[in-house]
Amino acid sequence: MPASNNLLVVLNAREKTDLARQASRRGISMGEVVRRAVARFETSDDADMAQQESLIEGLVKALEVSTARAAASLDQARRDVAEARKTFSVASVSSSISPVVSTSSAGRAVRRSRTAKVA
Repeated sequence: MPASNNLLVVLNAREKTDLARQASRRGISMGEVVRRAVARFETSDDADMAQQESLIEGLVKALEVSTARAAASLDQARRDVAEARKTFSVASVSSSISPVVSTSSAGRAVRRSRTAKVA
């Protein structure tokens, strides 16, 4: 048989009455009510802890998935920006190299860049 230890628990009058009533209703000692309450409390804490750990694990997995998706989206955005820069760079270079020749109102040839407005 395991060694027993005594524990002094200070209760107010109402708490002691409630404890005595629970013990009487169950047909056990007040000490047994306290022992069972402690065991149930520990089990409840363990179950709560396991549930919280499970929720945290689920959140971590969801975070890993969303982080991977965000990283992939950022990578694609970087590729899109690089491609756009190349496209606009080529368009900008070609428009500055080959100006458009138009005719003025007097019939003379006037050189204008593609970006300039033609009247």
